[in-house]
Amino acid sequence: MLGTVIVTADYTAAKELRRVVTPAKFWAKIKWVDGKLDVQEIKEHSAIGDPDIVKQDPKVPWELVAAKLSDAFTHCVNRAKSAMPAGCPEWSPPSGAEKINWSFTGDPLLTARATFDPKFAIYRVKGTYELAVRYSWLGTTKTDTRNPTYEAWIAPTLAGPVVLQIKDTTTA
Repeated sequence: MLGTVIVTADYTAAKELRRVVTPAKFWAKIKWVDGKLDVQEIKEHSAIGDPDIVKQDPKVPWELVAAKLSDAFTHCVNRAKSAMPAGCPEWSPPSGAEKINWSFTGDPLLTARATFDPKFAIYRVKGTYELAVRYSWLGTTKTDTRNPTYEAWIAPTLAGPVVLQIKDTTTA
């Protein structure tokens, strides 16, 4: 049996919580034993010529997805310290910066466009946002602003949409 999965791992590195979100294709060996399905083995799988895996769009209303994404962006700014928290865009002021204050100066949903990824059964929301960070560095108060593009991965679940990550997709 072939399938796909999104694996999410939260971990701590340098006293900061981090998150890795990885889409993967798997192969499972399943047998029917005593009237029940028995999973014998699961492993990562990749082969040319495998059939496409297509999952149905559960058609989660945009309003629910947008509300969760808005909450996730707010969480990113409110919980940011020297860097954004796990699952948020990875950006930080220069090393040694103090008195750090993050804010959005625009609405990240204004340009948001969602598409359903039938291979991994997630919504991929792409858009732009404007982020400002004010901080002290070497005795001087500075403000840096960015207007990057992002891609958010949002999983539809029975309990409602869950934002897995918001990733900065702007190339340097």
